[in-house]
Amino acid sequence: MIEFGSVSDDDESRVEENCGITPGSVTDGDADQMLTSVQQTMENSRLSALQKDLAKEMKVKDGLEKFMSTNTSASRRYLEDSKNMLDDSKAKIALLRMQIDKIAHQEYDQQTGNGAAESKSHQEVMIDDLLFRLRKETALIDGAKNMVKILRAQPQKKSDHRSLNDASL
Repeated sequence: MIEFGSVSDDDESRVEENCGITPGSVTDGDADQMLTSVQQTMENSRLSALQKDLAKEMKVKDGLEKFMSTNTSASRRYLEDSKNMLDDSKAKIALLRMQIDKIAHQEYDQQTGNGAAESKSHQEVMIDDLLFRLRKETALIDGAKNMVKILRAQPQKKSDHRSLNDASL
């Protein structure tokens, strides 16, 4: 049975032998290279995950467009739901493309040595990301407010009243 929390000297020496790391064998330059390598691996895995999500979302969008074009006899509710899903899919595709471009731009900055990405601390990167998200949310809220204004300015129909209630939530 393995007991967690208790590590013997034999265990430590086996780990050091397997990793090739011994006390004092890692210099500051090596540590920086390892950190950079780990960061690049994380960015590459994030980039590939975003590209997979983008491919999936493109398939969803294509499927919804085909459904809407071929099923004109489907109920109005299904067509409205499909339209909403298509709009959501297009928005998600745009977001994924922006995130992919952002990562690609960061990689380009690191490769060209602009130093902009290297000089920022982890907290500054987090702050930039949060500010970016805040701007997107603000734009979304402004768009919803404009939609409510437009719907209120139009003559009221049954479907518009329902849309207005949905938009004002």
